[in-house]
Amino acid sequence: MEITEDSTRFPMWPTLMTLGNAVCGLGAIGLAARALGEESFELSLYNAGLLIFLGMLFDALDGRVAVWTNQTSEFGKQLDSLCDAITFGVAPAFMMLVFAKQLPLVDTRFFHGIAGLYALCAILRLARYNAEVVSESADKMIFQGLPTPAAASTIAAFAIALPKLSELSSQDGVGQVATAVTSGMFVAVPCLTLVLSYLMVSHVIYPHLTRHLARLSHTRNFYRLVQLTFAVVIILTLHELALPILCTYYVVGSPMLALTRRAARRVRSRQQRTVRLSTRSDDTTGSSNGKDANSESNQPGAI
Repeated sequence: MEITEDSTRFPMWPTLMTLGNAVCGLGAIGLAARALGEESFELSLYNAGLLIFLGMLFDALDGRVAVWTNQTSEFGKQLDSLCDAITFGVAPAFMMLVFAKQLPLVDTRFFHGIAGLYALCAILRLARYNAEVVSESADKMIFQGLPTPAAASTIAAFAIALPKLSELSSQDGVGQVATAVTSGMFVAVPCLTLVLSYLMVSHVIYPHLTRHLARLSHTRNFYRLVQLTFAVVIILTLHELALPILCTYYVVGSPMLALTRRAARRVRSRQQRTVRLSTRSDDTTGSSNGKDANSESNQPGAI
């Protein structure tokens, strides 16, 4: 096998950004593993969630730096997917196991299966993304399937919300509500992880969030304005749960919108079919009446 100069090209600055993403993922795995053996696990899980979001920042910057420095390469593309598999595939699976540990009545093998499924689906999602040939005319504002950073950030968002909820649970008035929400999160995160696994390998269309936000100042779409208004209100009023709510909305919003549009198309098609059948029935009745009238006029003695 002949080694060309392009295959050995090593883009330094983008590679450092990508490796920073991997370091964040490895750190998140270590903190999540530590949280598995601790009674007060909220702080370790909180720091692991922060590292996931820091890894997302490195993942966003490496491509920008590669373009700015004119150092894009196939090496960087493959390295980026390998590091994403660590930060957005394996690390969130470990974090989910920390949530599942708080449910002693359920067999742990079930949660280990969910963790393994999530990691495998994340790897398949990254491999499919690399294998897909993107044409110049393709819409770069959308993703086919849930992006792995979005799936990982959803699990990390619940981890980041845990310490604040733990503080609120000891206060009068809101303590019972905070305790109930925390208990619900321990059940919701493993179930949500299973849903995320499917959505990553699905063909559901998701918007490219960073590019949509970049173009937000140039758009006049009323629906986008309403979404932004709701996001600001949630952040101001429910700032303890704002991050999990917004991440879950991004994950669930696109499938719900797709199902709603599909149901609306079915309703319209049924209505059109009913109209066509009704029109055909009226035409048949009219033609039958015309034949009866003609037959009567042809009878002897008819005027």
